Amino acid sequence: MKPIKILSRNIAKNTTLSSKNKYLITKEIHVHPGVRLTIQDRTEIYILNGLVLGPHLKRAALIFESGSQLRAEKFTLKAANPNGRAVKHADNGGLWFCGNYQSASKDNISIKANPRKRKSQFIAKEIKSFYLGRLDPNSTKTIRKHQKPNNFGDDLDAISVMGVGREEWVIGSIKSFYSGDDGFDVTNSNIVLNRIDVKEPVEDGLNITSSRLQIVKKLSIQMGIKGKDRDLFDLETDEGGSYIEISKGCQINLEGVFGDELILSSEDMPKFKKSKSSTYKFKGASRKSDSLIYSITMD
Repeated sequence: MKPIKILSRNIAKNTTLSSKNKYLITKEIHVHPGVRLTIQDRTEIYILNGLVLGPHLKRAALIFESGSQLRAEKFTLKAANPNGRAVKHADNGGLWFCGNYQSASKDNISIKANPRKRKSQFIAKEIKSFYLGRLDPNSTKTIRKHQKPNNFGDDLDAISVMGVGREEWVIGSIKSFYSGDDGFDVTNSNIVLNRIDVKEPVEDGLNITSSRLQIVKKLSIQMGIKGKDRDLFDLETDEGGSYIEISKGCQINLEGVFGDELILSSEDMPKFKKSKSSTYKFKGASRKSDSLIYSITMD
């Protein structure tokens, strides 16, 4: 059995997480600007569930600040209890990537882009997460029977990308399973992913706010259980339009309500019904040309 090492302080100098250990994040951990966090291949990181002291989220989380760096191959993050054991409910702050491409703000965390400061640099082949984020305590959504509402604060997404540009982002694949809120959230950013796989989030699959996300090889979103106000795609336009570009040849597997006030431009994907209860299913590829899902008006 691998020993568990506790991470309870901000990362202020270049640090390597070894695959020989398991790591338990017990606080809101920030990777400081100019600092590189290297995560060895197949490393497992656990994020403590429950209320903790912290400046922003009141939950344990891993936050890459603007100007920080990630170097990794493949690694996994899971929700955990105080003993460092994986649990099957989400009540934590999740994983955050903050860039220096554009200013952004959400969930009590803000960044201000400054061309004079260093850019972030996030490099990884694959990030896989289980039960990251947290529920809204007042949620009326249908949730998994073992999921528990949190006792403090608003909901939080599993993986959040804020103000990140294409030259800052070299992460190939995201897998986000059973998140406490949205599976993958992108705010005021412009990034490319080879693959994204979202399974049974409590709320939306992809939440894209005033951003552009290009998906090259695989797009899979399986919403699973039904509930109120839960969509495959939630495209918000607070500071401009939002766009999901699906490259020609990309494999697509979608099952869930498509989303409100969206426009689908595709020669391969069937049209969707603008209904909050109509399930959209498509399994195939964007073979004839690129496909585009976008919104330029308020959702």
